[in-house]
Amino acid sequence: MRLDVRGRRINISLNGNILGRGTEKEAKKTFQAYKQYLVQVLFKNKKEKEINVDWQKLEELIQAADYRQQVAIRQYVYAVLLSLGILRRSRRGSYVFSHEDLNPVWGMPDAEYSPWEVGTIYFARKKDAIAYGKAGEADSAYNWDISRRVEVVTKQQACQ
Repeated sequence: MRLDVRGRRINISLNGNILGRGTEKEAKKTFQAYKQYLVQVLFKNKKEKEINVDWQKLEELIQAADYRQQVAIRQYVYAVLLSLGILRRSRRGSYVFSHEDLNPVWGMPDAEYSPWEVGTIYFARKKDAIAYGKAGEADSAYNWDISRRVEVVTKQQACQ
């Protein structure tokens, strides 16, 4: 599917084991249900070919949504980010939060916002892990770190 965001096009494949849902018709229906969220949080800069995520906007959209839809919206957006390579299934070589519950969980909800958890995912890029932590966990009562092998970013560093 093509997603036009801020004057730039992002191609998202609905085939495969991440976004494929039964039939192609079901996958397209589900994509259309969540498209309104994707166009608000994904963007490409003119100079960069890289797809970026507005993690703060994503958190705001989820908090503003009906409580029955919040988990499904989060899971589907994360599934799209996983299909785009922004998030990963493997911890190896990824940026990981020290508290396992802070790492995102992806799922494959349907067009009616019925969530279905698949598993924990991790960050391919340091900037996304930091922005995610800052957007959703800056006010948490406990400390956390983001690490990748021997590199560590503390909560204080991430939220500066």
